Amino acid sequence: MRLLPTTCALLLAAAMVHAQSADPEALLREGVALRRAHRDAEALARFEAAYRVVHSPRALAQIGLAEQALGRWVEAESHVSEALGAAGDPWIGANAPSLRAALGVIGQHLGSLWVDGVEGAELFVDGQRVATLPMGTAVRRVAGSVVVEVRAQGYETVRRPLVVPPGGEAREVVRMARAASPEPVRDRAATETIAVRTVPLDERPNPLPRRLAWVALAGSAVGLGVGIGALAVREGAATTYNADRSCPGRLSASSQPAGCTSLLDATSTWELAGTIALVAGGALAVTSLVLFVTAPSNERSVERRALVSCGVTLGAWGASCTGRF
Repeated sequence: MRLLPTTCALLLAAAMVHAQSADPEALLREGVALRRAHRDAEALARFEAAYRVVHSPRALAQIGLAEQALGRWVEAESHVSEALGAAGDPWIGANAPSLRAALGVIGQHLGSLWVDGVEGAELFVDGQRVATLPMGTAVRRVAGSVVVEVRAQGYETVRRPLVVPPGGEAREVVRMARAASPEPVRDRAATETIAVRTVPLDERPNPLPRRLAWVALAGSAVGLGVGIGALAVREGAATTYNADRSCPGRLSASSQPAGCTSLLDATSTWELAGTIALVAGGALAVTSLVLFVTAPSNERSVERRALVSCGVTLGAWGASCTGRF
């Protein structure tokens, strides 16, 4: 039974502490003292607590003045203006000149913003939604550069920078373009399906054989050209040897002068090189012909085939190729 009186005493003490902490006059006095100590954030918390207990114009005015000290210009203007509206309050009446002076200082940091555009569009300023168009009244913003964004369903979003003048008003008319309608997914899929069906996989020609045929044809042309050139050099060396009277002839003597020996060696070397090049060029020409005949054409008609024929005339040191592709 002794616990009951103790519990009641504790509850009574807690109630008295709560009543003291919830006393709006005490909270306002604490807030004013904190303001004088330049502890404005703590003072604002006391004024807001007092206003929650009793919605007095005095508490609201003190809130606005603390917000002014903290640079919260938009909120400060709203709260001080609302407090000045209670002209019948004795405290407001006595401090009205000071409050109006504070309101004038606050207004020097603010400007008005008015935007017109598509009805029902949403207005965002610096990422914060502030109004729906059409606007009934201009919104108050801190003076300076802001980013205005207007969003509306079915329209392209408009975003642009504006400058709000201190003590003035920025007005902007926003023209919005209709958003492009996205292509229906079903129609696009049907188009892609039709496009795929027009080119079956088993009817697509393989380009590799024809490419190899062209490579072989180019190689044959190089080989034949090198062979003809080598044989031409061989003929020049042989002509020089025959015209030199100091050379006894290839079969007429077992020993040759040094110059004649060099000409004979050059004649043999170039003759061998030319023969090898001509044989290689001819083999590549035959390979190219086979590939062109057997490879399917890249054109629409798969029955067309390339016809190539090459010939080498060794006696005249020449070569010729004809073809139809």
